[in-house]
Amino acid sequence: MHIPLLSYYGDDLTGSTDVMEALSSQGVETALFLKVPEPSLFERFARCRAFGLAGTSRSQTPGWMAENLPPAFLWLKALKAEIAHYKVCSTFDSSPGVGNIGKAIEIGRDVFGAAPVPLVIGAPQIRRYTAFGNLFAAFRGETYRIDRHPVMSRHPVTPHERGGYPPSPFASDIAQRGSCRSRATRVAGRGRVRRQGSRGSPTRPSRCRG
Repeated sequence: MHIPLLSYYGDDLTGSTDVMEALSSQGVETALFLKVPEPSLFERFARCRAFGLAGTSRSQTPGWMAENLPPAFLWLKALKAEIAHYKVCSTFDSSPGVGNIGKAIEIGRDVFGAAPVPLVIGAPQIRRYTAFGNLFAAFRGETYRIDRHPVMSRHPVTPHERGGYPPSPFASDIAQRGSCRSRATRVAGRGRVRRQGSRGSPTRPSRCRG
């Protein structure tokens, strides 16, 4: 089998299909499985350049992750793809007890090795992006910093209490685990961000067009 370009685990089904769509739209033939496939099934798709597993870790506990993610990650590692990707939601949903991204990173480093783990958060095509170290998302034609978003700031499981990275309460968890330090990735866009305060901290940006 040839060396794949990318392998990935999706923390939910819809996001996993989004990754498959993004890859396929750029000419990267992708196969997505709901569980680790039997060799005979995998062989039918061996020509593909990317392979994914659609999981449910976004809604699971750290204990569930500790039991179920290692076998999935070991399968991905065995593919020897150039890039191994753990797909999270573009609104960075995570909490210490549910969908803990820090725990997933810890498990991934145990399987793949203790290398730096870059966090790239955003989906510009649906107006979710990072700018100046803050996460923004659109709602009904307006773009909000995530802690001021009418929905995400009130999420019943992973409410966003602040806009800077990491925006949810599991920030200390990643720091304690030493998995990585988030570095904001600025996504260029047409909208201008208004600043206020003595230090120029970014708040809600103006409406983005285009």
